[in-house]
Amino acid sequence: MIAPPVNTTDTADDLKKVIRFNINNPKLLTIGFSEFYIAPGDSVNMNFETLIQTKFDYKDSTHINSGNVFFTLYNGHPQPQIDAYRANFSAALNHIGTRNGLDIFLSEKHIHQLADSYARLILKEFPNIKADEKLSNEIKKYCYINVTRFLIYDLCLSYKKPTKNPEIKNNIATNVNRIITGYHSQKDLFSSPDYWMPYSRAYFFYKDALKLDYNGIIEKFDHCNDTVKQYIILRCFRDGITGMQKVNGSFSYALEKFTYPPFKEAALKYLSDPNLGSQISRNLNSTLRNTEIFDTNDKKLQYLDVFKTSTQSYILFDFCGTWCKPCLDEIAQYSQNQHLDNSAKVKPIWLFFENDKTKWIAVIEKYHLKKENCFIILDKGFINEFAKSFNWAQEFPHHFLFTKEGEMIDEKAASLNEFNEDELKTNR
Repeated sequence: MIAPPVNTTDTADDLKKVIRFNINNPKLLTIGFSEFYIAPGDSVNMNFETLIQTKFDYKDSTHINSGNVFFTLYNGHPQPQIDAYRANFSAALNHIGTRNGLDIFLSEKHIHQLADSYARLILKEFPNIKADEKLSNEIKKYCYINVTRFLIYDLCLSYKKPTKNPEIKNNIATNVNRIITGYHSQKDLFSSPDYWMPYSRAYFFYKDALKLDYNGIIEKFDHCNDTVKQYIILRCFRDGITGMQKVNGSFSYALEKFTYPPFKEAALKYLSDPNLGSQISRNLNSTLRNTEIFDTNDKKLQYLDVFKTSTQSYILFDFCGTWCKPCLDEIAQYSQNQHLDNSAKVKPIWLFFENDKTKWIAVIEKYHLKKENCFIILDKGFINEFAKSFNWAQEFPHHFLFTKEGEMIDEKAASLNEFNEDELKTNR
């Protein structure tokens, strides 16, 4: 979830917007995390409702007034059966504890079975789509793409759990390779707007879970066609990862790697960044250290003060916000056991990113968070500076593990609910 802009729309009262389309042929429309099939003459009626009766939080209940609803992936109309199905196969995957069990669950045959079941639920939910054979086929493609994406995402999370058996972790990596190979063999998927999602998830698995460098990541996609390889190279460039040397002070010669016009255009932007190829920092720079924050008593501090006052060797940050429903869900889960509150090794810190100070104290008190572990930041420049320094995509919630000296240990740490302090070193 991405933080709202500084000038956030006030949604204390429900808002309604109508978008009408002037198109000659049917189109696929993406709004946020929702996707729609739009026919000529259709319009979209967008209702924004307040989330937890606060002025700035909303949920998107977008729907189509007329024409065929393609369907919504997240937010939008309640789809309990579809959501439950996604949650069920994710939970089933996470409970598999053997290599053989993983191999069976992640086989190409079973992935197609999962996708077919997913498609049947959607077509049942939207019978008007079922009557359209062409659109039904698009739904089936969509479901295969997204089941593949979900599985790789879940495997990445599972791999990164500190308690995961090393043998199982190796098997997870093998299965991710096999899933991508099988996915790439499906030649009829390229026209789908979601085609790149599984490749994106695999890229993050290799980068963030396996910690591969540029050459290691590229090698994982050797079996793919040239367009996919260009996409992966582009992702590397976007994240400042390159295996090349500058020529005459730049990487512009690398443009020859791109023949697909949209990728070449994006590459030109990334390659013009003077910081491309520089090593991502593992320590806080002076701008971050000196950023102004406030504690629950409204005392002005610097971000560095969180580190200076820690008696624990490690600090686990939860970057969150009262406007972020996933953040609140995680905080609610943590409040049920609060297992890090008295840790001698790691100090949990909730850093609230807000537009003002009106709501965060109420959240802290509602979920019984330790007030001395909670801070608020109003400086929007901190987000950009932190993202640039630590390759953060600015999504919320996000968790970072630092040493008390200010060195980044894990830029994608487990959530405070799942974090296992027993895996931390004690000799710091």
